[in-house]
Amino acid sequence: MRFAWMAGPQLDVPDRVLTPRDLQRLPMLSLGERSYHHLPTEQFLAAEGGRRRRADTCNSMSIVASLTKAGLGISLLPPSCYEREIADGTLRVLGPSRRWATSPSPRSTQGSARACCRR
Repeated sequence: MRFAWMAGPQLDVPDRVLTPRDLQRLPMLSLGERSYHHLPTEQFLAAEGGRRRRADTCNSMSIVASLTKAGLGISLLPPSCYEREIADGTLRVLGPSRRWATSPSPRSTQGSARACCRR
């Protein structure tokens, strides 16, 4: 499953390819340290010598998406589950310099992602 950085339309995010330093400056919403993308996110953001700021965490992808739509931060979400929100502009896909690809452990995120897609 592919993930992408997303934000709500009201969050002030540059409309260009984003660097790790750009992302470090933004409030983040996350599924937490046990999520598939926690370690890759940490490594990506450390690429320019920094660390991500504290992320607000939640164990529900749909709640993370709702908070993202409300403009409270950026998050990694699967675009395939939020096509309607992307199309109507309530979520926008950001342009970071790295693509977030399929989970190395399909069971770790695909179940929750599928559940969000069925909402």
